[in-house]
Amino acid sequence: MAQPTAGPFVLQILMIEQLSEAVKQYLQISPSLLSIGERSTAQRWFTLSLGAQRLFLFLFHRKPKRFRREHIQYVAVDKPHYYNSIEEENLAIAELVEADFIFPVQAILRTDLYLEALRKVEVVELCKVFNVETSGSKQDCIDRLRDRPLQREQVIYQLEHRTLFQQICRQYTFSHPGDLQRLLLASLDEVPINFVPYSVTSSPLLHYTRADTIDYQLWRHSSEPPCGSPLIQSLSPIRYRFSGQRFWVANLLNSPPMEPTAEYIEALHLALKVANTDRTSLQIRLVLSLLSVGNGKDGLKCIIEFY
Repeated sequence: MAQPTAGPFVLQILMIEQLSEAVKQYLQISPSLLSIGERSTAQRWFTLSLGAQRLFLFLFHRKPKRFRREHIQYVAVDKPHYYNSIEEENLAIAELVEADFIFPVQAILRTDLYLEALRKVEVVELCKVFNVETSGSKQDCIDRLRDRPLQREQVIYQLEHRTLFQQICRQYTFSHPGDLQRLLLASLDEVPINFVPYSVTSSPLLHYTRADTIDYQLWRHSSEPPCGSPLIQSLSPIRYRFSGQRFWVANLLNSPPMEPTAEYIEALHLALKVANTDRTSLQIRLVLSLLSVGNGKDGLKCIIEFY
């Protein structure tokens, strides 16, 4: 590896140290939120070499979940935060595979997912191999090949445990993305970002139970709102901000039914009992919903009660 003479290398080491501190503190204060397997994974972070930790951070801060081997390219002798040789990079990859932080998945991926990782020209070539039509978009070609027995020559790695380390980083930085990008920007002094200084004795836990964590992940990341409601409870402002309850309330306000139903009105009543920053919006929505179903008397009572 190159010597730590340039800024990017120093910042990368800082991020590794910050993630190590985040994992250490999470293991200390939040053990009940981790399964046995998750706890073992978090502890294995400390057994990785610096080279493997660097590669994991590179991949962790990229959006894709899966990477072709040729898209993992961090070899450049003129960049101190990269590897000096392909051999160093291969060693880091092998170590992450051995430690179960990345996994080669080309053999077990659904055919369409494997083909999505290929370039269109490669998919078209496969169409020619199987003597099927090559016209149309890449997706059209994938649809024609999805039932074919492909010889999978491209190595594709899947990043494991992203959700776990996002959970750990979220507790450390008190930010929804669950990564260290904001910390890096703050270190560069180019963007006026403040992150919450972490202290085991004073900083509050975002989630007290696994149910809290699951509710948050389910309601924040689902493209379609889940059925029912999350765990309803009275929360402090910071815990409310990182709760499934907050995103459930946002869904009630942003995606109301065309015609208010009894279930929707009941949900508004329930949300109002524990609402944090959205009380006024919920109150207005409840009154309007009651009026729209011809229950003006109850709507008037709500107005008197609220104001």
